[in-house]
Amino acid sequence: MKKVHILTLVLFFALSGISTAISAPSQGELTFFPADTEKAASSGSGDLLSQPTFMIQVRGGFGYTANSELNDYVKGYAPDAALAMNSFTGTTAWGSEETVGNTTMLGGELGLRFFFSNLGIGLSGGYYTSTATESKVTSDIYSDTTNIKLTFIYVPVTLDLLYRVSITSRLGITAGAGISYGIGQLNYKWEDKVNFSTTYGESINETYASAGLSYRVTAEVHYRMDNDWLLAGGIMRTFGSLSDFEKDSKVFKNKSGEAMNISLSGWYIYFQASYLVF
Repeated sequence: MKKVHILTLVLFFALSGISTAISAPSQGELTFFPADTEKAASSGSGDLLSQPTFMIQVRGGFGYTANSELNDYVKGYAPDAALAMNSFTGTTAWGSEETVGNTTMLGGELGLRFFFSNLGIGLSGGYYTSTATESKVTSDIYSDTTNIKLTFIYVPVTLDLLYRVSITSRLGITAGAGISYGIGQLNYKWEDKVNFSTTYGESINETYASAGLSYRVTAEVHYRMDNDWLLAGGIMRTFGSLSDFEKDSKVFKNKSGEAMNISLSGWYIYFQASYLVF
């Protein structure tokens, strides 16, 4: 009887040992699984293409447009005015400065994006403003001066069709094509602060408005952070123009006497942060 009890105990401990040996991980497994778990956690929710995603984005950037009519309108005003002022006073006290050439645009957008998988749509609102195209008379001796300045603002609402591919679980590329409807504002400012001029003290500060369609294509590279944020950098090519800028039924004319035409076609570089809602 004692032998049976002893045998039973031996079998119990033997089976317990075998069970522990089977369920316990080996030394190699102890180092592998924690590392694999950490890797999975650090990759966020996995490949973005594996599920629909909805995100909120903020974008900022800069670029340029070639606006010859904008530049031609102010070009030459200050040199001619400085020459006339020097001739009138018999001095060489006045010179001129001009900011012309490609119009630099600065701005940003706030938008939403929804991806079904690779394909997605985006809706955004933007605000872009140009550096001033200006021609002004300057002097190191006298305070008398005059200048003319044009500034352009564009506020578009854009619908984009998007396509994305993943390079890795974190890195991807998104390309898009969009159509925008925007409102453009042209601010015209002229000042005459020449005290020996018959127009001394007079100034004009007027804003003219126009609206129309423009188009764009984009390409960007995005990187997914450990949390729900994506950071991206991209380039944008825009196409279009606006004309018939009006104020109280008065159309702003270019130097040729025709309606001013402002180009929206140009190149932009932008940086973007997106938050994954799901």
